[in-house]
Amino acid sequence: MFKYIILFLGAFIAGFIGFNVWNKPKLSVVMPTYNRPAYLVEAIESVLAQTYGNFEFIIIDNGSEAPTRQILKNFARQDSRIKLVFLPHNKGISYARNLGNDMARGDYIIVMDSDDYSLPHRFEKQLDFMEKTSILL
Repeated sequence: MFKYIILFLGAFIAGFIGFNVWNKPKLSVVMPTYNRPAYLVEAIESVLAQTYGNFEFIIIDNGSEAPTRQILKNFARQDSRIKLVFLPHNKGISYARNLGNDMARGDYIIVMDSDDYSLPHRFEKQLDFMEKTSILL
């Protein structure tokens, strides 16, 4: 009986590790935001419309009011790549961006601001450049 428990646990752990390795995003997009409802929709849509899709999208809400939070929640319900963090009050853009960077699981981090717009091939071109010119440690 004990042998079967050990085999089961071993298979479970191997499967868990394999799942996390195979489902690891290549890119992590980190975007802090604070009360930007006028620009936020266009910024998020430009990220989600990228031709390269293997990314996680970490959005740190830096203590925004209700309209911004609701926009973020609506997008997160539509796309599982979006990971939201809601800070209780504004701690500054550096704090928010560093928190997002700490959460990032991708090999590369792409910086995005909540009033930016990314052209559709941005990630594809940046990844191609980074893969050709950088060495992962």
